[in-house]
Amino acid sequence: MSLNFYEKCDECTSEIYCGIRDVMIDVRDATLKILGETSLADMIEREDRLKALLLEEQSKNKSEEDLKGNLGEVIS
Repeated sequence: MSLNFYEKCDECTSEIYCGIRDVMIDVRDATLKILGETSLADMIEREDRLKALLLEEQSKNKSEEDLKGNLGEVIS
């Protein structure tokens, strides 16, 4: 729900009791609240944590693949 570019849907019979409009207002308000409370430093910190988790997960998967590969060689 845009504050500046809102347009009523063509098929809308009443904006007053439109469920979609009401939910989109909640989404807009929650988004603005989150962005207002989140600094650039917060975003960078989150990105660093996500990168670390991804690297950790990739490392685990590689180890599992190596073990499976080695096991396959032993069985053959």
